[in-house]
Amino acid sequence: MKNLDLSAVSSTVGFPVKAGTLNFLQLAYQEVMNAIANNLLGARADSSGYYILFGCVNSGSGSTFTISAGAIYYNGVAYLVPAASFTAAGGQTAVGTIQTTQYTSNADAVLFTDGVSRNVHNISQIVFAGGTSGSGNVDFANLKMCGLGLNVVTGSTFGSSYVVKFDQDKTEEFTTASVDTTITFDFTNAVPGAVVRLKWTWGSGRTLTVTAGTGQTVLLDSGDLTKCASHTNTAYFLYAGKNTAGNDEVSYSINQTA
Repeated sequence: MKNLDLSAVSSTVGFPVKAGTLNFLQLAYQEVMNAIANNLLGARADSSGYYILFGCVNSGSGSTFTISAGAIYYNGVAYLVPAASFTAAGGQTAVGTIQTTQYTSNADAVLFTDGVSRNVHNISQIVFAGGTSGSGNVDFANLKMCGLGLNVVTGSTFGSSYVVKFDQDKTEEFTTASVDTTITFDFTNAVPGAVVRLKWTWGSGRTLTVTAGTGQTVLLDSGDLTKCASHTNTAYFLYAGKNTAGNDEVSYSINQTA
């Protein structure tokens, strides 16, 4: 823990502040923030991941986004996120970009002793707007929940392939499902005990395939994959961690309603 020893400071003994002192103060709160974030994230911590600390809920649907204010943690920094409402153009999605503005209330610009005015009171935020996927720092769809939060996804399409990831608990309900689907698994930053729930409705003639990759063990605990057509299906996938053979193991179940 970093803190300043001010015991020698008094009304007659001053403390000259150096640039290193200001850096020390900033590092102190960043150190605490990182410790708390790492505790919340645990084994799922990923320096390239963007984690929602609070808020950042999209109450819109389809190409219309209504994102609430919140905060996102990324690579040791907590960024505030202003609320945003917009409609993404065709082929676009919600894209977040790190933007820096200045605090100007009796602050920037600052006149330095060398006679040069400089902006030093930086406010960094992640701002969401419509854009091409990958054109900013992070797509809204790629945000992750911090800690034990549940990532809730609705309004998506159940396509010909779907990759189940276990970096957090997740429930996804598909509004469109019209083709045969193959499910595979990605264990990057997987957290043992994480559960992924999928729900979709199929018409007649559709088939579901669940495939185990090399070094993976996938077990059907209950249900029947041959009964998916012409039903509403709910599937649960549980990551059980590494088994005695050293393979990533998944147990899953599936059930149908008319």
